[in-house]
Order: sequence, then structure tokens, then C-alpha cells
Amino acid sequence: MLGFQRLAITLLCGLLATSQIFAEDVATPSQMVADSAEDLQCVDFLKKLQQSEAFEFSETPLNEALNFLSEKTGINFLLDLQALAEEGLAEDIPVSFWSQQITCRSALHHILRQHDLNWTVENEVVVIRPRYLNNEKLQSRFYLISSMLTQQEPVTEITAPTTQFGGGVGINQGFGMMGSTPASTKSSQTDRLIEVLQISPGIEWEETSGAGGSAVPMHFQWGDVLAIQQNFQAHLELMTLLSQLQGNKAATSSLAATELKYQQELTQRNQQIIKALDQEVQVQYQETPLNEAVTHLGQLIGETIYLEENSLADEGISPDVPVSLACAGISARSALKLLLGQAHTSLTYELDHECLMILSEVTAEEKYHTRVYDVSNLVAAGEIPAPLPGFGGGAFGGGYSGFGGGNGGFGGQGFNGGGYFFQLADSPAAGTSTTGQKKKRKKAAQEETEHMPSEDIPMPSAGSFGMNNSIWLEDALIEICTVPFQNYDGYGGQLLFYETPERRLLVVSHNLAGQEEVSQAIQNLTRLHANAVSKPVQ
Repeated sequence: MLGFQRLAITLLCGLLATSQIFAEDVATPSQMVADSAEDLQCVDFLKKLQQSEAFEFSETPLNEALNFLSEKTGINFLLDLQALAEEGLAEDIPVSFWSQQITCRSALHHILRQHDLNWTVENEVVVIRPRYLNNEKLQSRFYLISSMLTQQEPVTEITAPTTQFGGGVGINQGFGMMGSTPASTKSSQTDRLIEVLQISPGIEWEETSGAGGSAVPMHFQWGDVLAIQQNFQAHLELMTLLSQLQGNKAATSSLAATELKYQQELTQRNQQIIKALDQEVQVQYQETPLNEAVTHLGQLIGETIYLEENSLADEGISPDVPVSLACAGISARSALKLLLGQAHTSLTYELDHECLMILSEVTAEEKYHTRVYDVSNLVAAGEIPAPLPGFGGGAFGGGYSGFGGGNGGFGGQGFNGGGYFFQLADSPAAGTSTTGQKKKRKKAAQEETEHMPSEDIPMPSAGSFGMNNSIWLEDALIEICTVPFQNYDGYGGQLLFYETPERRLLVVSHNLAGQEEVSQAIQNLTRLHANAVSKPVQ
């Protein structure tokens, strides 16, 4: 807690030094903010990396591949040799990649990921080092979020959250303490926004994983600010997500606008790849190595298809496994599925930076990306209430079957002090109590009971702080999808509803299969909506 307070003070000092910038931006949220010299350098690098080139690396030393990129882009690339050596890597480790035409940035991604490396910008150069080391290099940035909060009245004073001690009941007389209530509705909306920003599994947060970055909300009379401490790549992703939440029209810096443009173009390219799979092809493979077959198939449709060899190796699958297929007049998608089915039943494909990547289903399940779906035409403004604040119970649960009471909520229901937190679900009229959900909750309750200690020994433990996050639209979509979601399955992707003053959105983090299911569900609802509007019920 003290560390978090020190971070807030440090960020506040930095913010006050630049408050004039944000104050000028409040009047016109879409106006560009003056970029720092470092950010302008990043913009220059990102624009240069967006140019497209043809690549053909086969067991090429990494330093030579980077020299090729440097010649094409005019960017200085620096290998952190000491960091590489600590991981047992050398500057000439081999990399292989082929593409007819792809942006230099995507090519850099595919080259570096083969050895779990990534890049950041430091001192006017692009520095290459192991991914985990770059992820640990945090930097602070401030984001104006006033236009994203539906509660727009200005803050007139700073008020502390209220706390109180709650009594406890139970066989062993548990107790609860220090439940808290947010100071304002705006605070709960900001908490929801932070939850949405933390949806990407590729970004680590100290709050959720014990390591990584942090987000500190600040509410001023002149505007609402989110101070975020994260690594360079994470900030690029967060800039894009914030811009998407604001309707792709509110990038407040040249860096954010440049990154948003790249991500939009990347999305379009990925859609083109999916469409290219519909092309009819004629193939003739006879005991052809799988890697050669998929490369040839990609050439037929003008796209890059390659094997993620590390993923295949984890499943004991050789990239040279022979496949045979002789077909004419079938789609490239069907041909690809037939080839993968022959090679191994666990192989599938995923989109990744302008390429179609062949990998195991186990690895594909973890290849999440975040998409924002606008459901404003389906959900009216204010139709879905915000999560209820103040149901985050006591710091300690009761003894056997004890309830620790917090301020306005229940905390730490415990079987022998086990810290179990139950939430108050929405009204059945909201459509949350489906049969499938009941089965899942019943199963979870049974599993919890099976892990109860056999002796009734009171054991105090931490109860959960939280709020009622049950939103019927989230529950319904998760229920009808076959892919797993953390909400009920304990693993898988995430789906969150978020409302801005102008739009109602679904933010989904999942793999290709999960995104396709959610997208299809929204399309079906949209068709029903159009039919209902054109033919109103009499």
C-alpha cells in the first residue's frame, strides 16, 4: 500500500508539471497534445517500420537480419549482448522467415518471437533484448479519460473512502473489518475502465499478478486522468484500446494516432488473409513435408503461411511430417484443414501480424488478442446498470461457516475461514439465472466443499474486496459461447461491457475461435434487432 501511495505521489508531481497540456486539451478532447522529443522519435520509428518489404530469411544470423531491416528503414537496431548472453543467446542466432510482402514491423515481430525477444525505444535507437527484460522497463504516461466517463460533474473536493468494522456470525464467531465504499460514482466508473484496460493477458499488472505496471486514477476539476506505469509495448497497446473505446477519433497525441493507424491497417490485413482463404485452389502434394506444403499453399493465395515450430515441438510434431493431397476446385481454407488433419489432429491456425501461423491447439488457446465491439444499436444508453460498488467485504473471514461483515457488504464467507466471496447477482428478470450457469455454480460449490478441512478448526483468512460485477449481457454471451471464459471456467478469455457517454461496447480478449463466436453472436443479434425495428410487435 505504501509503495502504491509513493507511486501516486510521484506520478502526481510529474502530472502537475504538465497540467497545462491537459488543461488545454479538456476543451477539445480530440485536439493533439504536444509530443515530447522522445515520443516524436518513436513516431518516426513507427512510421518507418510501417513500410512493406519482401523477406526471405533461412537460418539467417539475427544480426544480419537486423542489418537488412536497418538498411530498409534507416533505423539503428541495437542488440543488448549482455542480456542475450545471460539467456545463452548470441547475436548470430539463426532466424527463418519468408513473406512476399509484409510491413517491416510485422517482420521484426516474427523474427524476434522465435527466440522470445522483443524491442523498445531507448536513446534514439531500437533496443533488442529478451521479452521479459523489456517488460520490466516501466515508464509513466498520463491519459485524459474525461470523455469516457458517463458521470461528468466536476470534483469539488477530495474525499476519503469510508471504512467501518463489521461484526461476524458463525459457529466460531468470525469477524470482518475495513470494508470500503468508493468516494463517488465516477470512481467506480474509473475502476471499471481500469478493469477493461487490464483485459489483455499479454500485459502484467501488479494489482492482479503481483508484478508489472499499475494504473492510478486522478480526478481534477479540469479533467479526469489515468496515470499508467507500464512498458513501451504495453503503452502502445493501451493507447490503441483507449482510442477504440472513444470511437477511433480521440487519439490525443501523434504517437497514439500513429499507433492507432497501424493497428487499423493490421486489422484490415488480417481480414484480407481470412478472405484469401476462400480462394479456390488446385493442389498436388505427394508425401510432401508439411512446411513445404503450407508455404506453397500460401504462395497460391498470395499470403504468408508458416509453422510455429516451437509450438509443434512441444507436441512432438515434426515440421517435415509428410502429407498428401490431390484436389482441385476447393477453397484454400479446406485444403489447409485437410493438410493439418493429416499431419496431426491437434494442429490449427491463428492470425498473427499479417501472417497465418500454424500451431497446436494448446498454444492457439493462449494466443489472445483484444477487440472492441460496438453494440450501441443493441443496448440503449443506461439500459445495463454499472456494477454496484461497496459489496467488498471484510479483510478477515469468519470461522467455520462464518461471515465477516464489511461496510455494506459480505466478506470472506469461510469454511474454516476459507476466503470465499459470493456476489449478489442481478435480478432474475435481467436474464442471468440460466440453467447452464446454475450447473457451473453448483459444480464450483461442490468443488469448494470437497476441499474443506475435515476438522472444524477456526482459521482466519483474508476475505475478498470487490463489487457486484454480474452484468446480464456478459453472462448471456459467455453462456452461449463454447470457448472458455475466466468468469465461469476459471481459464480462457475475458468479455467485459463498458459504456461511454456516446457508445455501448463489448471488449473481448480471446483467440481467433473465441472472437469468431462472439462476432457471430453479435451479428445474429443485430439481424434480430433490424427485423424487430422494421416489424414492431403489435
